[in-house]
Amino acid sequence: MFPVGFAVADQSFNRTTIVRQWNLICKQLCEAVDIRYFLEALKFLRHVGFGCSFFDTKVIAEKVEGLKSILTFECSVCNKIDTVRTSHTESSFGSTNRVGVIDALSTGIGYTQFAEILALTDIPQLCEKTYSIYHNSISNTVSNLNQRLMSKAAEEEANSSEEKN
Repeated sequence: MFPVGFAVADQSFNRTTIVRQWNLICKQLCEAVDIRYFLEALKFLRHVGFGCSFFDTKVIAEKVEGLKSILTFECSVCNKIDTVRTSHTESSFGSTNRVGVIDALSTGIGYTQFAEILALTDIPQLCEKTYSIYHNSISNTVSNLNQRLMSKAAEEEANSSEEKN
């Protein structure tokens, strides 16, 4: 069952399509924590000279930055403070937050529906201002790319019609 207020921009979608889109978004958001990266980063929590490692640390703080977090660890042996991110600062598509906005746009939902999905999956939400910043950035990029592709298609069409005449 979908939460109250869950809507899709195009009402012609049937229930199966909505469920598929929902599952796609949830799968991609659950990957917001890059497990391989996170575990590799934990391996490097070693403090030379004391022989302490990750097993000697405790989490003392978490800074949530939208869909990613920065965990702060304190070593109980040498009191050294280390931080570990839950995902790369940048991936091929940008930050985890940017990827989340791209996922929302590619499935045809807006901020409200995206926030509902995050809330239902117990993932901290992006604030609307942050979402808008990424949305505007992505929209400009897509618009510029579409203009270049349309210009190229127009040139090819003109060349094709010249060849036929």
